[in-house]
Amino acid sequence: MNPCPSPDVFTRICRSVEQRYAHEQPLCSGSDAPGEPHCGRAGISLDDLRSQALRAEPGHPDRIAHWQHIAGHIRQASEGAGGRSWTLVAVWVLAPRLRGAAYSLSRRTGAEHADVCSALLQGTLEGVRTLGRADASLAEQHLVDAAFAAGWRTGRRSPEETPVGKWGTVQEREAPDPLTIAADEVVRVGGISRTLAQQAQGERLGSLAYRLGLLAHVRRVRQQGRRRASPRVQPSVSEQLGLFGMREAAR
Repeated sequence: MNPCPSPDVFTRICRSVEQRYAHEQPLCSGSDAPGEPHCGRAGISLDDLRSQALRAEPGHPDRIAHWQHIAGHIRQASEGAGGRSWTLVAVWVLAPRLRGAAYSLSRRTGAEHADVCSALLQGTLEGVRTLGRADASLAEQHLVDAAFAAGWRTGRRSPEETPVGKWGTVQEREAPDPLTIAADEVVRVGGISRTLAQQAQGERLGSLAYRLGLLAHVRRVRQQGRRRASPRVQPSVSEQLGLFGMREAAR
């Protein structure tokens, strides 16, 4: 599937966060309070996160410290407005990775780009909800794992949901005519009387005439012949035997 040309949800969240905390407005002013050990004295801003948490390599002390700071605020104010703001900040920090994952999953699985973005965001929010049970030093990886798990679930669609080409009308196969079943097969039998042999031959010829569309023609010809022949008829002899001139031989 082609990626959606409109801005994805991560782009819109990033714009909202950057407008809210523009001009180096601090996200946190720092604190020495015992109840806020995650806050440093100098505080933190988006520029700090951009230069250290985003650009530093995974596992770098500065990157881990900033994620501990973010996780501490989310845990402390998860039910208030502050918690929601720090959740948006966490998504802002993860946005480059989530955006890249959305494009990759969409190309590899064929899922809609917008659906994958929504699943990744939902997974991130689920990770935020369970962040209290994770180690603060592994907060970033905890959120990434939760987001990617949700994204993969959306990408791995069942075959019934996989887009296919145009559907064609399925026509039911017509059952074979019972008169044409095994008409050409050789039926091996033991010794039979001449009458039965001629009757079987007449029935076989009648079946062939039916398959060739000549049965009505044969009947018409035989009816014309009967007008010139004796009207006496033996009811025990099959119709097809009479059609093919074998009635006299069967008497």
